[in-house]
Amino acid sequence: MGDDGIGILVGENIKNKLKYDNIKFIIGEIDTEYCIEEVYKNDFLIIIDSICTGKSPGSLSLLNIHDIMSSRQFYSQHEQALMTLVNSYSKYNSGFLIGIEISSINLCNSISKELYNSFDEICYKILKIVNSSYIHSSLYYDYFFENALYE
Repeated sequence: MGDDGIGILVGENIKNKLKYDNIKFIIGEIDTEYCIEEVYKNDFLIIIDSICTGKSPGSLSLLNIHDIMSSRQFYSQHEQALMTLVNSYSKYNSGFLIGIEISSINLCNSISKELYNSFDEICYKILKIVNSSYIHSSLYYDYFFENALYE
């Protein structure tokens, strides 16, 4: 799995700690067809995945789904396939990608030391973002994303 699987590990860690009952957690790994079957028109999506943008390992990036789709700039190998499917099925979804910066891409069974050492902090920050009552309010959308990473 390596660092590429950090989104799955975080998802497994936080899925039982969610504040709201109306959040459906889908651990999709690389099965985008399964994921797309579970996504309904107008669902608000929160995608947690590994990204590689050159930032420090373990840092988080919050990207609006509409911005990703309109720029056609994908930051993760998994999100490209899922975003393309969501767009082609015209499900009109909004939401965001929480990208976790990886240290390395390699074939191994564990995550890097950098991600391992910051795993609890990564999970805490992502859980805080997902549980935020501001998450669905477009009024607070940009403000919240700017500040959520630094609290």
